[in-house]
Amino acid sequence: MNTFLSVISILLLLLPSQAGAFSSITEWRRATHHPHRLQSDDTSEKPVFKFQNSVDIQNVYAAKEFEKQILGRLSAGGFNASQLTSYKLLKEDQIDLYNDELIPAQDQLTNIPTVLNWEKGLPRMKKVPESQKGTYSEFECDLYFKITEMEAGMTSSIDHIFKDVVEKKIGLNFDIEDSLEVEAGDWVWVEIAETPQSLKSKMMQLERAYRCYSNFDKYFGKKNEHEFSVDVPKYFIICLNGEPNLFDMAADHVRKLYEKKKLDKWSFLDSGIQCVLTYTPYRNVYGVLKTMNDEIATIKDEIATIKDDIATTKDEMANMNDKMATKDDMKNMDKKLDTLLKLLDS
Repeated sequence: MNTFLSVISILLLLLPSQAGAFSSITEWRRATHHPHRLQSDDTSEKPVFKFQNSVDIQNVYAAKEFEKQILGRLSAGGFNASQLTSYKLLKEDQIDLYNDELIPAQDQLTNIPTVLNWEKGLPRMKKVPESQKGTYSEFECDLYFKITEMEAGMTSSIDHIFKDVVEKKIGLNFDIEDSLEVEAGDWVWVEIAETPQSLKSKMMQLERAYRCYSNFDKYFGKKNEHEFSVDVPKYFIICLNGEPNLFDMAADHVRKLYEKKKLDKWSFLDSGIQCVLTYTPYRNVYGVLKTMNDEIATIKDEIATIKDDIATTKDEMANMNDKMATKDDMKNMDKKLDTLLKLLDS
């Protein structure tokens, strides 16, 4: 027993020096049990920003099924994308950001009585416990992408990229009149949710990201200290699903509040950057496959009908040959056969 206690004592004496940057056993346990929390004085800490570089926009990572549906239907056509997947904020920095900036903005976006209640919002933050000081919170970005490797002289547009995704689009802080053009180097920040009730929380995610990147030095330090290539976007986009009538009500409610200057604490809406709200229908993959099978079956039936017509025409031509048909009759039959063959090829 005495030998066992001696071994434990030696280990306890060794732990602080072996842990390197960790000043106590408690801090060492906290960091090893929560490896995603990075110590501010840890020289081996991972980057504050995580990227996927030069990816096909249709194949960027998504965890949720609805997000995968949207990404899979995007039309990149002529360019690749660099995607910001997440960023980290020091917990101490979040207190003022949340309590003084984000929550006052959040409180301005009221519910629609008896019709629409937003999802639960951001909580007011309390003082960071000593055990969590120097740690970071990581925030995921649904699809914050930069257009890269675009063909020379080429431009694209939000309408083209989202052409198979969007059934309806509404400008939250502007009126959509022209095509929403993009070119190489432009960033587009996209948030995705399945219900209109999620609109407020998705707006808050854009608000948090915009405030952080607008005050980069305050939250992240000097840009040249990071492997950093993200910038504020040319467009904000929020893709929603759910009941179409609730989508319309939610969009109209936010628009009216904005136009009446009742959302003046929302910096991303007042940034001059256009924010587009889109309605994206949910597509069941099995339903899509059934539709494709039905269309293929219809095409097969049409081909069979054309083949029957060709066979009938050949028989008629044979009969005409037997009866010594005139040259005009033969020309007319040849034209009919050519028309049927073209239909078959198409």
